[in-house]
Amino acid sequence: MAEEALGDLLAFLGRRAEWLSGALARAPPPPARERKVRELWRYCWYVLLSNRCIVDHPVLRKPFTMPSKYVFRHQWLWDSAFHAIVLSTYDVELAKEELLNLFHAQKPDGRIPHEIFLSKAMCRAFWSVDDYSPWTTQPPVLAVAVERILEKRFDEKFAKLAYESLAKYDRWFSERRDADRDGLAAYIDYLESGWDDSVRWDNARDRLELDPGKYRAAYPEARMAPVEAVDLNSLLYLQRLILSKLATRLGRGEESEEWRRFAEATAVKVRELMWDERSGFYYDVYEEDHSKVMVKTPAAFLTMFAGIAEQDQAERLVEHLYSDFWTTFPLPTVSRDDPKYNPRGYWRGRSWVNLIWFTYWGLVRYGFNSEARELAARVVELMAEGPTCSENYDSSTGEPIGVPDYSWSTLIIDIVADAARKYWV
Repeated sequence: MAEEALGDLLAFLGRRAEWLSGALARAPPPPARERKVRELWRYCWYVLLSNRCIVDHPVLRKPFTMPSKYVFRHQWLWDSAFHAIVLSTYDVELAKEELLNLFHAQKPDGRIPHEIFLSKAMCRAFWSVDDYSPWTTQPPVLAVAVERILEKRFDEKFAKLAYESLAKYDRWFSERRDADRDGLAAYIDYLESGWDDSVRWDNARDRLELDPGKYRAAYPEARMAPVEAVDLNSLLYLQRLILSKLATRLGRGEESEEWRRFAEATAVKVRELMWDERSGFYYDVYEEDHSKVMVKTPAAFLTMFAGIAEQDQAERLVEHLYSDFWTTFPLPTVSRDDPKYNPRGYWRGRSWVNLIWFTYWGLVRYGFNSEARELAARVVELMAEGPTCSENYDSSTGEPIGVPDYSWSTLIIDIVADAARKYWV
């Protein structure tokens, strides 16, 4: 019996190795000239492709990419959006496949869940919810991934599916995360922010503990005072713009105009409520009174990624990039002059490649090419030393920490590809 099981396992591993070898052979050739960068490129493709899996599951019906084959072995919402962005440069069909479970998992009220667990038992253990998914969502990067995929190859069937799903999802934010009806959505749980234990949420968590009834009247499940987050609303602005473009492409002109107006109103509110002229920075605000959460984080740079920041505001943000966030591994998750900055703290000072990716494209968008080049060069150099593709990095030393072979850190592929087109690497 044991010998038979071992034989089955070895046969499976052989098929898996054969598939992975073939998949890697089809990966785009490294565009860089330097050997270390080419090695990083190949290693990152190995990480992304080796983390793909297929499971027998009522919700996870399609193959998907685990964040880590070692630790994070479920499907997460914003992780899969990042994975799809990179996969779109490899195989558009794989990129679309990466998102299909998320559309299938969408709840009747429109919410796309935070994660899809492999078992209900795991979800009960972590969230006390008898389902495959908790009651939370995650940062809405999904529309950005959809746009990247459709730019590569327009597929009307996929576009219709994505449009319907994203429209319902956006309405969910308006109905369930905007109690003051000002057009800006709020996070009500630190975990659905994706920034788990960030310094951004410390005071919001304290506020809820002092007066839980005040906040749970509007949001019964809240675990912090509602925060209208700058990154959340920058992404929602983009989602609404993308929905407008999709509606036009699908022949829904009236809906397109509605989404465009909603997007512009969102941008106006972000600029009006979240920009601080004195310090020259964008901050989160509390939903209850729109007072600013005076914690500087790289979330502000998503106003550049989305195109919300005015040009003069972008110039001041770039000043902060160098004065507050230019550490050995750039962009710690809180400004290095913050008293709570810890270069090894999870979302309290480590550096993450997804934030590098948002900031890189924001710099490019606003014409800060030398700054984008410098950011890419610094990060690529550090990741190529291993090469490494880790969950996060010590911002003061550049040491890879967290989980190794982390899928969304392969976003560096997208940065290298763009930098190579510009002859920066």
